[in-house]
Amino acid sequence: MLAVRIAYPAPHVAKLAAAAKSSTSQLHLTDRVGLVEDLLLLSEAAYTSTVPTLDFLAAFAPTETDFLVWAEVASSFKRFADAWWERPTEELDALRSFARTLFRPMVDRLGLQHAPDDSPDMRRFRALVVATAAAVEDPECVLVSLRPSQVEPPAD
Repeated sequence: MLAVRIAYPAPHVAKLAAAAKSSTSQLHLTDRVGLVEDLLLLSEAAYTSTVPTLDFLAAFAPTETDFLVWAEVASSFKRFADAWWERPTEELDALRSFARTLFRPMVDRLGLQHAPDDSPDMRRFRALVVATAAAVEDPECVLVSLRPSQVEPPAD
């Protein structure tokens, strides 16, 4: 299978961010996931600048509510951190700090704890954003991830 990635010029990335976050956006879920994949994979591979990609995420993320898009963003930050392991600590810290600005508002929106009436999809979404926020060293999420589980083991 052949994968094709589109390297968007920086001015187009800004226009796509505006279109993606618009309440009347014509970008469907598959378009948004593909756009995030293209931008992040090409930036990760150094085919395009990281700056327009991060600007896109900063503009687009606050309005995005779909698990699949957030799963791609979370996966991409993991790949970035893995690819940048040789970079100076300051650069990795800046990347983590930026990721916190994306994921912390989602943690605030979804909450840290599951509710008894949460759907399985909501539980999966919350687990993703809290785990990613902890991975990028959000202090509150790190503390929550270190607490013993509040789930009781099944009775024998």
